[in-house]
Amino acid sequence: MNATSYNKETCSRGHEARRRKKQKTTNKTANARASRWKRGNEDDPQNIRQPELLSDLRNAIIQICAYFSECNEKEHCERQICTQADYSLGFDSTKEREIFFTTRNEVGERKARAIADFEQEDEHDLGFHRDNIIQIVSTEDEHRWIGELNGRYF
Repeated sequence: MNATSYNKETCSRGHEARRRKKQKTTNKTANARASRWKRGNEDDPQNIRQPELLSDLRNAIIQICAYFSECNEKEHCERQICTQADYSLGFDSTKEREIFFTTRNEVGERKARAIADFEQEDEHDLGFHRDNIIQIVSTEDEHRWIGELNGRYF
């Protein structure tokens, strides 16, 4: 047995052990989440659970990147691993971006869940409580959204 095959074999065994450990942890986490969702309100829109799912996905991707950055296998070591998220949507022009968002707004009702309490500061604001579901009416101005809650617009 030469040194090269020994290193590949060692790395493969280490990879397999880490994969099994990761799988056990992932299964426990997924089972715990599934039981929480079953106990919760099943009529909630999908977008209420979406932030938690995205967070789980992000953490899984970071763990995969960490594995490949630590692995000594030749085909993975030569590649640069970037864990910085790219939030751009890949549009080449402003017109493409406008068409995308216009089409997206026409598809159906959009809702948002309040992540914090908000007290009314003037007559143009509407106060709401954490976990209220707000119907999004307009997002023409990216810094000010217009929405509806219990028949009142803000």
